[in-house]
Amino acid sequence: MNFPDAIVQLAGFYPVRVVKSGKHEIYVECTHKTDHHLKGTIIDEQGQPVAYANIALLNPVDSTLLSGGVSNESGYFAIPYEQEKILIRISYVGYKTIYRLCDKDNVGTIRMHPDSYKLNGVEVKGQRPLVRMKDDAFVTTVEGSYLAKMGTGNDVLGQIPGVLRNGENIEVIGRGKPLIYINGRQMRNPSELDQLSSDQIKDVDVIMTPGAKYDATVKAVIRIKTIRPVGEGFSFNSRTVAGVNHYVYGLEELNMNYRTGGLDIFGMAEYENRRSRQTNDSRQDTYLQSHYQQNSLMHYYNKNQMLAGKLGFNYMLNDKHSIGMTYTVTSRPNSQTSDYFTTMLIDKQTDDQIIGRGKVDGGDIQHIISGYYAGQTGKWSLDANADVLFQKQNSDSQTFEDATQGDDRTVTTRNDVKNRLYAAKFVAGHPLWKGKLEIGAEGSYVHRTDVFGNLERIIDASDTKIEENSTAAFVQLMQRLNKLTLIAGLRYEYLDSRYYEGGVKMGDESRTYSDLFPSQPLLEAVVPRQPLAGTQLQMADGND
Repeated sequence: MNFPDAIVQLAGFYPVRVVKSGKHEIYVECTHKTDHHLKGTIIDEQGQPVAYANIALLNPVDSTLLSGGVSNESGYFAIPYEQEKILIRISYVGYKTIYRLCDKDNVGTIRMHPDSYKLNGVEVKGQRPLVRMKDDAFVTTVEGSYLAKMGTGNDVLGQIPGVLRNGENIEVIGRGKPLIYINGRQMRNPSELDQLSSDQIKDVDVIMTPGAKYDATVKAVIRIKTIRPVGEGFSFNSRTVAGVNHYVYGLEELNMNYRTGGLDIFGMAEYENRRSRQTNDSRQDTYLQSHYQQNSLMHYYNKNQMLAGKLGFNYMLNDKHSIGMTYTVTSRPNSQTSDYFTTMLIDKQTDDQIIGRGKVDGGDIQHIISGYYAGQTGKWSLDANADVLFQKQNSDSQTFEDATQGDDRTVTTRNDVKNRLYAAKFVAGHPLWKGKLEIGAEGSYVHRTDVFGNLERIIDASDTKIEENSTAAFVQLMQRLNKLTLIAGLRYEYLDSRYYEGGVKMGDESRTYSDLFPSQPLLEAVVPRQPLAGTQLQMADGND
């Protein structure tokens, strides 16, 4: 590797930018400029570096996620942060999770200890799953590892190196929210991860630098491959979740399957019921000619339900061709009641007090139809998939306010949102020299309407519509040269987006563009583990 690429590889996930100037000068710059950088080294029980361990930085007050990072091949990590004191969480599959409160930048060496689980009286000792670099992705093997016993797809992704789970949200460190694919099909319903059992997952790929195969705005991609079912006949399994979090909540899921020959017919039914409460106590100070202060105490009570069903089939025509289709329907009725008390002061003298209460009833229903084809013709591999989505959302709210100085008022609103999506993607691949050439195309059409109204006309009504056509074509080349993998590609995109208010097209918000996006060449290498702490990088001459 050349010197700048070697530095980037050794830095691992650390956010750095390397610039070479002339023959003899190389500038290495941290792209996250903060007052603090949490640094340390993670080792296992035998003193060996632990690579790809997840380090999450949490707020010590409420354990909310602030940022995170991943240890590199030497077990070293350096993560920018702002707060004076933080709570760190270090996790890796097969090892006990470590929590540590830190008020210093350097935490030194942290030793992780194996964890063990007892399942039906059988003790399984933790082992690190196989994590390796393959082509453009970090590949984590789930089948046969502890990850297969985690529970759901959400639970698995929360343990994958480079991936953080914040509630039900999945995020790739330093890249944000990723696109998630399951068996080559883009996931369009977040509930799919919760409905996917961990023992059905074969492996997970995390792509930090998506190439020309993906939209130019995509910063990260997660690809999930599942295990092909075996055996024939009828089978079913169920999953029950119950707990208490202020209120009793529960989930019941039933999966059914029938296989004969190359035909696989499956179905799923799920029901979930959750209740929650929340208190928000806030104070806002504004300093102008006078000191304005607003104190608010709010209580929220939420009730959320989910009813979901799935029906589909997979059919293997022969060893080289397979097709499949899935229909999924999901309904999420919800309601919220709230009460609040607000005091407004001017120069510490009470100006007004407002007592309010409100109620919101709403929900959404979503239909998704997905189909795919995967085949092999000669040396060409062919993959095609298509999705159709229909979604309706509605929300009715009513708020009552009683004021000591101002007017009492009632605010009644109604919001209706409708979404339609049609999308398709086709990819063809062919071996070329020591790698693979891939070409493909994709397109989508989106139609969205959003109507908002207020009965008392206190809030302005709105009626908006968005129509968007998108098409793209791409070519990508991957070559393996010993321990090096080189990936380069080119993508063409065309987008026509039209925005309407009250049926009138808005020129400023509507846009049409087309452009070529060359993907930055990606060079990956297998680098032996070397200690980074205290290492000095020094240039002897321009050829180093």
